Amino acid sequence: MEELTPEYEEIGFVTSSGHKVIPGPDHTHWGQILAWSMYDLANTIFSLAVVSLTIASYVVVLGIHQGFEESLARLIFSIIVGLGNVIVAFLLPVIGIYSDRSPSRKRPLVIVTLFTIGATAGLGMTREFWTTLVFFLIANVCYQLSLVIYDNMIPYISTREDVGKVSAFGVALGYFGSFVGLGISMALLAMGLPEISLEKRQVGYAPVLYPLVAIAFLVLAIPVLWVKEYVRVKPPVRDEEELRTILKTPPTKELVSMGMTQLFTTIKEIYNKHREMLTYVIGWLIYVEAANTIILFMGDLLRDMLLLPKGWDLYVLGLGILFAVLLTYPVGLITERIGPKKGFKLITVLWLFAFFFGFFVNMPAGPFRIPEWGIFLMALFIGPALGGGWVVNRQYVLELSPPGDTGKYFGLTQVGARASAAIGPLIWTLSIWISEIFFGWKDNRPYSFRFALLVIAALLIIGQFIISRVGDYHDQYLTRTRPWDIDPRKFKYDV
Repeated sequence: MEELTPEYEEIGFVTSSGHKVIPGPDHTHWGQILAWSMYDLANTIFSLAVVSLTIASYVVVLGIHQGFEESLARLIFSIIVGLGNVIVAFLLPVIGIYSDRSPSRKRPLVIVTLFTIGATAGLGMTREFWTTLVFFLIANVCYQLSLVIYDNMIPYISTREDVGKVSAFGVALGYFGSFVGLGISMALLAMGLPEISLEKRQVGYAPVLYPLVAIAFLVLAIPVLWVKEYVRVKPPVRDEEELRTILKTPPTKELVSMGMTQLFTTIKEIYNKHREMLTYVIGWLIYVEAANTIILFMGDLLRDMLLLPKGWDLYVLGLGILFAVLLTYPVGLITERIGPKKGFKLITVLWLFAFFFGFFVNMPAGPFRIPEWGIFLMALFIGPALGGGWVVNRQYVLELSPPGDTGKYFGLTQVGARASAAIGPLIWTLSIWISEIFFGWKDNRPYSFRFALLVIAALLIIGQFIISRVGDYHDQYLTRTRPWDIDPRKFKYDV
């Protein structure tokens, strides 16, 4: 192993043996990056075809077939989704520490991926309500953990200078996975298989779709097996065997302790020293909870709220993804110019336009009704709103983070996002239940779903309002003058 150059001194970690371990190769091997990025393409098929498009309706229909009231089946599904997100939120700090201190991230990535694929295939092999919920819980938890491990591979396969390009390349290739998922669904409809429908109480093409998604995930993820992770060590070591000894993974108990300690230390630090970040995190968690809820129930909205013609839900999702591909990057460029605080206002406007068209398209009654084609305008706005929200969040965390703490705060927003995602499905289900009880809309999904959509829109506005209370430090960030240099009353760091 070669000696480290001075610019690497500020990154990495020191082992118990006193070795400084620095992730990253001498130069970026783009063949390796392509193999790594194929995993992004593969897992996006699961995200689109299972999570966003079908699973919510599919599970509720199975519950109805098994004798549950629709509202109860929906509540049970929401609890399972929430439980999965709580499990992920608890495991994220541990997985983060493991990824930092393990000699290989590829091994655990393969393990959780095989669990995801196996459970996804299992979704199509049973039509029993509770068994299906267990399969989805396993698949969704393992899928979300795989994203963390996969992202943490970036520093080990890319130089510091190429991290941004490598990340963007993976995201771009991942979008094609959405089109693969849509393509499989369209092919099944073209073969004459019925749609999933709460109205008709039919499971549709879902039992055939899930094994096909599992196969596609497996095949397209295979190239990640050939990805090589690189580290440098100071002082240099003689061979791979000595390197593995230095990078021996700490015991599981120690990993859990380290992960939980880091999480609680970060929360305490923000509360005591960094109230601007505290305000931002609270606002972001409410904001992203609304976005995650829309993603989860998108298929329900398109099919059972808007009552679109057969196959239109696939066209709308495809168009939304296309607009996300085309417009997320420009949103990022605009945010770089105007700053993340104004960027959030822009994203919120996009969301509100999307909610507007979603609410009034195919409105059953009332003075204002937008025809079916208006749903494509919803896709125009929701694509960049979804993609742009994560871009703006990343920029705000960068601008609010003190030197050396960026990764810690990104980790906290990840944990918070998963924890808040546990609440969204319950709010959605509770909103539908309230509309059925107080407005008499039982089995009137076009109305009850619209009421739930209004509640989610209100949450988004509340999140935006809280974020608007955070200062705008973009000009200082661009001039390398950080917020704590301007207003030390809000920032108690010694920097």
